Amino acid sequence: MKQMKNNVMLLLTALIWGYAFVAQSVGMDYVGPFTFNCVRCILGSIILIPVIFLMDGLKKRSGMEEEAMKVIKRDGSTVDFDKSKIVRAISRANESVDFEDRVDDAQINAIVDDIASRHRRRVLVEDIQDMVEEKLMEITYTVTPTGAAGSKKTA
Repeated sequence: MKQMKNNVMLLLTALIWGYAFVAQSVGMDYVGPFTFNCVRCILGSIILIPVIFLMDGLKKRSGMEEEAMKVIKRDGSTVDFDKSKIVRAISRANESVDFEDRVDDAQINAIVDDIASRHRRRVLVEDIQDMVEEKLMEITYTVTPTGAAGSKKTA
């Protein structure tokens, strides 16, 4: 069924593309290029805006929400992104550092929310680690002009 839908969409695209050249040739006989492009953009907008709202409405009505982000683990298996696992990992690591170097719960949640807000379909667990490390360094340490880690930031 999906293959048939894709073939129909491809055929429709080819038809629109082909007829566009004919319309451009005929249209250029009557108006200048700037007027033609202006009218073409307006017509495209008039057609596309309702289509966008229609597709969005169908998506909501059918219960299709944004696909959950998948995490590719080191062994190659794929699991759903789970914020609580990252919070738990950062919290455990937080306990192993000196008290003055720890980040608070709000900062941990901000890190996790930042990762979740990237809206990637798939992400490697190593990439999540890199993102967490970058955010922790932004929160915890200033960077000197030479690029070396400097003193701890104070709020």
